[in-house]
Amino acid sequence: MQIKKIFEIGVGEAYTCRTKRFWGSDIECHLFEPNPILYKDLIDQTKEYKNVYVYNIAITDKSGEEEISLMGNCSYINGIISPVILHQGFDSDAIKNASKINIKSETIDKFDKGDIDVLLIDTEGCEWFVLEKLISRPNQIVIETSTIAADGLPTPNKNINKILFWMWKNNYQLALKDENDSHFMKMKT
Repeated sequence: MQIKKIFEIGVGEAYTCRTKRFWGSDIECHLFEPNPILYKDLIDQTKEYKNVYVYNIAITDKSGEEEISLMGNCSYINGIISPVILHQGFDSDAIKNASKINIKSETIDKFDKGDIDVLLIDTEGCEWFVLEKLISRPNQIVIETSTIAADGLPTPNKNINKILFWMWKNNYQLALKDENDSHFMKMKT
């Protein structure tokens, strides 16, 4: 399988970027990061690479604006039960004291031309919104499907049933799973 285009939605800090090894290659890397601080760092880190495109936008279920709580790699859209809320606890000082700002949001179909080969999704509780409007059927999808909650127990993504049904309906099979992410491969028909 030749990879030509990767979408990484919810990049976080540049050093955690999963497409970093492809910067400067022939593979198009499209990076989506709603946190403006992390976005600026991504721009600084990728400016010399012609194959990297960085977007300061949240991929959600609608076009417009969303309020996010700034928590570094774990920044999340308010009103969404994100993994960081489950991990820290609703009443933790970190959650209560997080700075909040408004950011632009858009649906994935505004960027997806049907030619994504690899899709990486870590959107702090908004993963289903990406799949819901996805045009492409990438060969590989890595998606955050669970987190370790404040009680130390694994907690599935609130939309896990929708995610798994979408994968089944679109002929994907689970290839790898760790405590946070599930790696799905498109099956040949």
